[in-house]
Amino acid sequence: MRGLPQPRTELLSTAFGDLEYLVAGVGPAVPVTVFAHGRNSGIAETRPLGSGVPGRKVFFHFRGYGRSAPAPEPWYPADDLRAVADYVGATRAVGASMGAAAVGTLADRFARVVLYLPAVVIPVAVPALVLACRDDPVHPVGVAEEIAAASPRAVLYVFDRPAPICSARAELRHRIAGFLAE
Repeated sequence: MRGLPQPRTELLSTAFGDLEYLVAGVGPAVPVTVFAHGRNSGIAETRPLGSGVPGRKVFFHFRGYGRSAPAPEPWYPADDLRAVADYVGATRAVGASMGAAAVGTLADRFARVVLYLPAVVIPVAVPALVLACRDDPVHPVGVAEEIAAASPRAVLYVFDRPAPICSARAELRHRIAGFLAE
């Protein structure tokens, strides 16, 4: 919002360029959860997903977003996620859309994952919460259903309306925080 001070971000230097990140949270320093945003999104849009999640929360910008280095061609978002997760010692991950694909690609690196509005099918072997919503043409419910069906440790929840970040924010936060607290 205009006029409000913005949280201070840091830059993580990696072999493929800087990645902008933000550490948030009060209380215990562990567990650490990393949050990966979707296409045309960023730290600010992903932060609401962390409300109520215990421990430290780390939000970052993929290359090509925010103050992170430009994205090369080809570019693999999972490389950015791995660099930040390794640096901060994350044991859990939450990914939205494009970020869900990156989290799914690296799912075995984490103890628990949340895939919010996944757009591609990636089976995961770790405990996973798969969140979808009806009537979302970019993130079809069928993709989330396939992930959950192929992943024996996955739990699927489908919201009745699109854009649960706006239409069901409290319930979305509750489901994510509750799953990650287990």
